[in-house]
Amino acid sequence: MNDKIVKIREKHRVSYSHVDENKKVTPHNMARWMQDIFLKQDDILDIDRDDELAWILLSYDLNIYKYPVLSDEITVTTYPYSFNRFYGNRIFTIENSDGEIIIEAKTKWLLVSKESFSIKQLNKDIIKTYGFDELEKGKGFQIDAIDEEVFDAVEGKKLFIRHDDIDINSHVNNTVYFSYPFDYIDRDILKKYEIYKIQILYKDSIRIDTDCDLYSVTKEEDEQMVTYIKIAKGDKLYTTIKILWKERDYK
Repeated sequence: MNDKIVKIREKHRVSYSHVDENKKVTPHNMARWMQDIFLKQDDILDIDRDDELAWILLSYDLNIYKYPVLSDEITVTTYPYSFNRFYGNRIFTIENSDGEIIIEAKTKWLLVSKESFSIKQLNKDIIKTYGFDELEKGKGFQIDAIDEEVFDAVEGKKLFIRHDDIDINSHVNNTVYFSYPFDYIDRDILKKYEIYKIQILYKDSIRIDTDCDLYSVTKEEDEQMVTYIKIAKGDKLYTTIKILWKERDYK
């Protein structure tokens, strides 16, 4: 790795507000830590938040190798992986007190104008801030495509958007999408299994008055339990989510 690439770290202690009934950190809170440290980089790198440009999140690939539990000491780290003409790819990790990476997220971002949301092209001046000298064509992250046919026999249920879901940009915060599925997945699945991978594709923003439905289907594929989710209204697609499960270990 390029020695100039900027890595930002922050320590946390897992508290009651971070965990579920099994005393394990929820994916929503993992994503919140990652979002916070991403924003913290603006202060560390002296990036002007009033600048006309902004990064918007396109996709998330969260991999959970081991869950942090109540009272654990963890370290959240982020660093850019690559930049190409329009996109930035960024990695987040969470380490335990032994320095072991127990969670890793690969994310893809798009540079846009804050005012018009038009796509902006990256240049060397922008990437130099993050420790890069050159753009790297074709080097980035992709997530699995979801076949639309998987939802053919699924009835959508209205997605209720709470005021607490809305962030400073007046739309549902990106981290909230990690919590939505739990309200629509069968309780028997939640009792027997736990998540080890979540992939999210953000297609369009959802606001407090957005009328949309959530479609959810859980099935076994090649001895792997998978949940597919889409948030949509008619032909308008807002978000897709793919979740991979493993059986809980209660020992």
